[in-house]
Formats: sequence, C-alpha cells, structure tokens
Amino acid sequence: MDVPERGAQRRLSLAFLDRKLEERYQLAGGQEGISGFRMIALASAVIWAVAAFLLPVATGLAPAVSTTATTTMAVLSLVGVVLSRWAPTLDRQHALAALLTSANALVILGLALAGGVLPGYGIAAMLLLFVWGIVARTRFVYAGIRTVVMGAGFIVAVLLYPDREVLALDLLLFMAAAWGCASWSATADGCSSRTS
Repeated sequence: MDVPERGAQRRLSLAFLDRKLEERYQLAGGQEGISGFRMIALASAVIWAVAAFLLPVATGLAPAVSTTATTTMAVLSLVGVVLSRWAPTLDRQHALAALLTSANALVILGLALAGGVLPGYGIAAMLLLFVWGIVARTRFVYAGIRTVVMGAGFIVAVLLYPDREVLALDLLLFMAAAWGCASWSATADGCSSRTS
C-alpha cells in the first residue's frame, strides 16, 4: 500500500488522504466551528419562533398550520444545538447543518406554496438560506447535497404553483444564488488553508 503524500486530498470530498492528518484537521476545525454551528442553529430556532407570529398575518395560512410548522422547525433547530455535543468534527457539524438547512428549505417552500406567497417571499427565504449556507462555510460535498435538496424542493413547488409564469424571475434568482453558493463553497474548500 502506498503512503499518501502529506497534504494530498481526495478529488471529490477534498479530505486528506493521510487519515491522521484528516482526523487532526476535522477535530481542530470542529473545535473552531462548533460555536458557529450552534449560533446558526439557534438563529434558525429564533427565526422560526418569530415566523410563528408573522406567518398568519402575512399569509393566508391558518394559524394552526403555521404555528405547528414553525414550532416544529424551532424545536428541530434546538435539537441541532443539543446534537452538536456529539459533533466534534467538521464533517458531523456540516452534516447536521445540511440536514437542518434542507429541512428549513422544504418547510419554507411548503408554507410559501400553501400561503400563496411563493413568488417574492418564498424566494427571499430561500436566498436567506443560501446566505446562511455561506456564513456556515459548509464543506462543498455537504453544500452540494443541501443545494440539490433545495433545488428539487423548489422545482416541485414551482410545478405545483398555479401561475408558474410569475415565478420566472424567482427561478432566475434561485438558480443564480444556488450557482453562486456552490461556486463559493467549491472555491472556499479548494483554496482553504488545510494545514496540520
């Protein structure tokens, strides 16, 4: 078996081939990133809690529907904070962040579709998720998975929306944000200084 060149990386995941080096990188990065992950999960919980009050007023959603969905998502976000105790590595933190962001996206799209606010508000909320994705500095593989889930959910929402033509600009903005976020994640991953 060949000994991997120190610092050599896998093509897709950009993980170090040297297992010990990758392990040290994961633990050091996880230690640096854990408070950021917790802040993002807490921010998600707070935003969902505020949305519980705003959605019935700003949309045609019944308060019971919006409150159930937003409370569930706020609790799920807090579960992410609790689970962070078992996420000492970057990969585990990024997996949790990708799951939480994907769930946020699908619930946002469902609520926006049901509330009749997919154009405008729905896309604005999706763009906010992309911004938080960049702030989270999620590794490219996880950002890619998250973006595919968000994209699939958005396509389904567009197909279910009765007046699809009004979503043309929203679709353009979504695609531009997805491309920009994916490009940034790939560049940030590929150019990050991964040292021992």
